Amino acid sequence: MQVIGTFLGAQLGEVLKQADCSAQEGDAAAAAAAEAAVAWCIGMGESDERVQGVLDFVLGLLGDPRTRTRPPRWSHPTISEATRQQVDSWLSRQTFEAFFRVVDATLLRGGDVETRQKWAARKAFWRTYLPQVRKAWLICAPNAALEARKLRVRCGQFVGQNVLTDHSGLLLEIGTSAGYAITALEMSHVGRAVFWAPGAPGLPGAFERQYDRGDILSRAKTLSRDDRTTKVFALTHQGNWPEHFRRRIAERTGIQ
Repeated sequence: MQVIGTFLGAQLGEVLKQADCSAQEGDAAAAAAAEAAVAWCIGMGESDERVQGVLDFVLGLLGDPRTRTRPPRWSHPTISEATRQQVDSWLSRQTFEAFFRVVDATLLRGGDVETRQKWAARKAFWRTYLPQVRKAWLICAPNAALEARKLRVRCGQFVGQNVLTDHSGLLLEIGTSAGYAITALEMSHVGRAVFWAPGAPGLPGAFERQYDRGDILSRAKTLSRDDRTTKVFALTHQGNWPEHFRRRIAERTGIQ
């Protein structure tokens, strides 16, 4: 279904370009087809295979929205905000699952039971925030990127000093309906996650091509117990870390 969805989306987009109709009519037809495909998927039930097929079809028609500026067809008035949000949600979920599969292939394969349990806890924790994730982006060093390509998932690239070829990261922009309120970067091969507020100077957003892993880590500060104002900070996966993470996220987003 993945190949069929990609093919149909690309072919229909090409037919609309060549058809004897205006660019506005072609954009309207593509938008209507995408809107119908998303509605059909929701109505039929969102199985992984069905969602992937519809994503391939819709992205083939409208372009991939995971860029700093969405492709123009995503702005067509025929496409509802609910459809945009649904596609973003599906892509975020796909990216989320891909990160942990990449970690499994590059870090955990052949690993000890304790390490696997620790990563299962990380996955379970971040899964609870998926409804509040506005954007998700996979970041990989070269070997990890090979695994991402096997999953047919796009990713940015880790660069800079002390980057191992198996390194990977999951960047999540988390917030409420009023907008995103914090970015979290969970990374393999390190016992801490980095958080930063919107507009924090020198820190990247989602969908960048490259991320300087060492620079991001160096900017993160350790918080004192009552610190609620530091814009860039790191939290370690030690002790009752899920409760600690949850409290810090709630302080900055209001999400409980």
